[in-house]
Formats: sequence, C-alpha cells, structure tokens
Amino acid sequence: MHSNKREGAIEVVLYERSELPPPSQDRADSLHERLVELGERGLVDTVSRNEWRKRMPVADCDRDIRDTYLAFRSWADIEGVRLTPFFQTRECFTPAEGEHTDWLVMPAFCLAVYDGTGVAAVYPHTDEEAKTVEDGLQALLDEGSADTIVDPLVAD
Repeated sequence: MHSNKREGAIEVVLYERSELPPPSQDRADSLHERLVELGERGLVDTVSRNEWRKRMPVADCDRDIRDTYLAFRSWADIEGVRLTPFFQTRECFTPAEGEHTDWLVMPAFCLAVYDGTGVAAVYPHTDEEAKTVEDGLQALLDEGSADTIVDPLVAD
C-alpha cells in the first residue's frame, strides 16, 4: 500500500483463476489462510475470495470483472504504476466466430485492497520492479505494525 493513513474499513479481496492446477490451488488456499490470519489479528476488517476466468473477450466481458479491471487501471494510473504484464489484452482466435478478437487475460492471483475511498492497492503490479501478492501481504503487515506504534510525544 502506498499510504500509512487509514481512510476507513480495510477490505482485502483475493482474486484467483477458477481453473488452477493443484499446486496453484494449494497456493491460493495458503494465501487465503494468511489473509484470514490478518483479519483475526485486526489488521484488515474484511477478507473475501473471488474467482475469475483466465481470459474473456473484451467485447463480451462480464460486467463485474470489467468494472473491477477498470477500477484497478484507474488506481494504477493515479499511482503511476502498471498492471502489465500481469493483466493483459491479447488478440486471440475465437473458433466459434472464426476470427481474432481482443481478450482480457487475468493473472492467476490478485490481491486487491479497498479502503473507504475505493481501491487502495492492487497486487501484482509493476513500478520500478514487480510487486507480487506476497509483497501486498507484507505491506498489510507493515501498515498494521505502523498503526500500533505509539507516538511518545502524544502518549499519556
């Protein structure tokens, strides 16, 4: 996360592809367990888990996924970071239509952090280097630690 100031309730959503091979599914389960632990420690207020398809045609994209992706892109633009190469638009051949169309390709895992103002962070993303879902978990831990530090000038 890019801010140490908490704007409101912190909601964390783990997005994952709906069809993952067993090792990746185990990783998703582990990530979710770690997020639940953050909730139990009071570092986040809400934890949820959503599935999305690996890819979907841009022209016929699920409205919720489209809106989520657009919110992520808006956050990335504001923060000056990139969602690529994790989120991509690719031209793919559609056998049913017999032509090439643009498809939105989603990462296997994504961690989105929401506060009272909307999207607060998206992992993975790239600034000078790649920031992974694990980096997002660490940022949540770091922010939680910062919230518990008492300022000696203010303490009674």
